[in-house]
Amino acid sequence: MAISFDAHGLPTVDGKLVGKDKAGNPLTVDKKFNVDTGASLSGIDEANAAKFQLSEFKGAGKKTSAGGKALSVYEGLTMKFPRKTKSGTPPEAEAECPLRFAIIKHPPSILGMDQLKATGTDFVVSQKKRTGELKEDP
Repeated sequence: MAISFDAHGLPTVDGKLVGKDKAGNPLTVDKKFNVDTGASLSGIDEANAAKFQLSEFKGAGKKTSAGGKALSVYEGLTMKFPRKTKSGTPPEAEAECPLRFAIIKHPPSILGMDQLKATGTDFVVSQKKRTGELKEDP
């Protein structure tokens, strides 16, 4: 899947958040993700998180070893994003990943390496040429 670049030169891809709304009904929200190769945990912005029924992951720490507040981690969503298939038939398919995530204050949402690794997705990018793609690992 071809990657686009935002005004700051960051690679982005159009995807979806899938889960349940506060009443328990199915909900899908279109979302633009920044593809962040430095992120080991994906994240969604507060405005979108507020639309979904989420639960805090109990295994995540509340404080850092230095006494600061740790990042809260949540469950209850599936991130979907397009990628090229290795077979080429069909040329593109949606990858789905229900991993845990963080809630971040402001957009954009982050598609991190955790999602790419879990779905067997490779990210190839040229910052100089401003080209990139997500593709199924060969």
